[in-house]
Amino acid sequence: MSLRKSKQAIDFITITNELQKKNRVEEAGEVSYSTQLISIVPI
Repeated sequence: MSLRKSKQAIDFITITNELQKKNRVEEAGEVSYSTQLISIVPI
């Protein structure tokens, strides 16, 4: 994703916004799946 290249904080909001910009929210498993990933991936 471009988040890493832009050095933005990678959190729920930025990931969700990036997926929405690319029309890939459904493909990524909806927002609930993103929430689960955020909660289990170490920072």
